Amino acid sequence: MPENETTIDRPALAWFLLLDGGLVFLAVLALLPSVADRVRARLPVPSTKVLRTILLLAIIVHLGEGVTAWVLASKRGLDARRWAVQTTIVGFPSLRLLASHQAT
Repeated sequence: MPENETTIDRPALAWFLLLDGGLVFLAVLALLPSVADRVRARLPVPSTKVLRTILLLAIIVHLGEGVTAWVLASKRGLDARRWAVQTTIVGFPSLRLLASHQAT
């Protein structure tokens, strides 16, 4: 088995912290209205309905990126499962790394 089939490039830790931290914060605001109300007292925060819609769309986008990564990695002879999981978690930085791989 060629080495590139089992290896996976990782985006910088900053991407995980920034993007996933943002998603976690969004989820907290969307799913815990009392927290959103406290934040809303100091910052302009959209309504709970809007926050939940944004969260749902973000989840759909990340799942779509994961599926895209699975297909692309499979075509390039890479570990499709690992690329799909990573891309679902962190999104476009992972997909960008995957896109830079040459087909094997």
